Amino acid sequence: MSESTALLLAVTVGLPCALLALAVIHHARVIGRMPAADEGWDPDEADELPTFSLPPMTMPAAPDPAMVDLQRAMSELQGQLARQRETLTALLSDQQRAAAVRTAAPVPARAPAAPLHLNAEPPVETADLGIAVRNLSAEGLSERAIARRLHVGLEEVRLLSRRRELAS
Repeated sequence: MSESTALLLAVTVGLPCALLALAVIHHARVIGRMPAADEGWDPDEADELPTFSLPPMTMPAAPDPAMVDLQRAMSELQGQLARQRETLTALLSDQQRAAAVRTAAPVPARAPAAPLHLNAEPPVETADLGIAVRNLSAEGLSERAIARRLHVGLEEVRLLSRRRELAS
């Protein structure tokens, strides 16, 4: 048996056994002090038995200044976090509005790129680009595959896709 296994076994078995032995010894001492059933109960000997009681709770007369400072600092931090959340929400909504305006703006016409392969399909007219993107995305092609097939930039395909999503 390895040393770590022996140590683990000693801790998992030995510690509970030691605690149990201490509890048995303690209770034996308490029971040994109690009078027998035929002796009766003597109220004068009640002081010999251990009594268990909690000290009464006392509230401090004045609040601790450190606690007051801590509570004030925590409320200030919570207020600051709330203001930051509101500012961030406003900034995000401003960015979304700006993105909607950018995608709604007309895309300048761009000359189609020259085909890379001799067997490639001829480029699509820019006027029909939106319709072609819509048809190819309906077929289930990714934006990257659509851009390759139409010989246009990936950003153009993304803009046309976003414009279509905003329109619907």
